[in-house]
Amino acid sequence: MKRFFLYLLFVCVYMSCTEEEQASTPVWLDEEQLPMESFGVTYYFSDSAHVRAILQADHVIEKTEPNEEGEMELKHYFDQGVEIEFFDDKDVLESTVRANQGVFRKDKGIAELTGDVVVTNTKDERLLTEQLFWDKTIDSVYTYKPV
Repeated sequence: MKRFFLYLLFVCVYMSCTEEEQASTPVWLDEEQLPMESFGVTYYFSDSAHVRAILQADHVIEKTEPNEEGEMELKHYFDQGVEIEFFDDKDVLESTVRANQGVFRKDKGIAELTGDVVVTNTKDERLLTEQLFWDKTIDSVYTYKPV
C-alpha cells in the first residue's frame, strides 16, 4: 500500500513539472457586441434644428442584440427610471412621460416604457398605464394596456 502511495506521489510530481504548454483558444468579441454602461444620461432628439424631445435616465445599458428578424439591433435599456419631455415647434414643453423602466430600439426609433408610466401635459391632464410606446418616426405615443 505504501508503494502505491509513493508511486501516486511520483506520478503527481512528474505531471506537474512538465514544460508542456496547454493551448488556449482566444475568444474574439466584436466591439459592437460588448455592452456599454452609462450613468446620468441625457439624449436630445431634434428635427429641423428644433429639439423635439429630451430623454433623461439615471442608468443606461446599450447592447447590440438580434431582433425578431435575426438582424443585429442597438437597444438602450433604462433600468432605473426614465423621463421624456416633448416639445412643440416653438420649443415649448408640451408633455412629460415618466416610467420605471424602458427600452429604446434605436434602429426602429421606438421606445417601450414600462412600470408606473405617467404622462402629464401642460393642461394638467394625466394618463396612467403600465406600458407605453413612443414611436419617434411618426411622433406618436400609444399603449395596448388599460389606462
